[in-house]
Amino acid sequence: MLLFFNETGFQLSMHHYYRCAQVALQAQKMAPMLRTRNKMVMATMINTGIVYYKALEDPGNCVCVFAYLTELFEVLQSQVIINAILIMDNAFFHKCREIQVMVDALGHMLGYLPVYSPFFNTIGNLFSEWKSIVWGASP
Repeated sequence: MLLFFNETGFQLSMHHYYRCAQVALQAQKMAPMLRTRNKMVMATMINTGIVYYKALEDPGNCVCVFAYLTELFEVLQSQVIINAILIMDNAFFHKCREIQVMVDALGHMLGYLPVYSPFFNTIGNLFSEWKSIVWGASP
C-alpha cells in the first residue's frame, strides 16, 4: 500500500492584500487584518482518503516528523496496515537517520520523490484545496 506524506505551512487568517480595481484604475490596498501565526499541517493519505493528520505550532523539523510518524504508525497498526511504502518529498529533515531506522524496524519502506517534483505527491492537491477554502472564507 502506498502512503503519501507531506507537510505545509498554513495560516488561518489568509486574506487578500489588494482588492480588484475597476478598469483603468489602480488596485487599492485593503486595511490589514489581524494576522495569526503560521501552523504546520502534516498529513498522510492513501488512494481512498486521509489516514492521519496533525496541526503543529512549530515549523517542521526532524523531531516533529519523527513524532508525527510515530503516531501515524500507531494508527496504521490499529488499522492492520502492514508493509506500506511511505512516499515523501526530498526535504532534508525527512532523511534523518532516526526516521529511516524507525520505518525499517516497523517493516515499512520509505520512498522519496525526485527533487522539485511536487506534482507526483497527490497530497499536494489536498493542501491546495484546503488553502483555497480558507482563502475563500476569509473576508
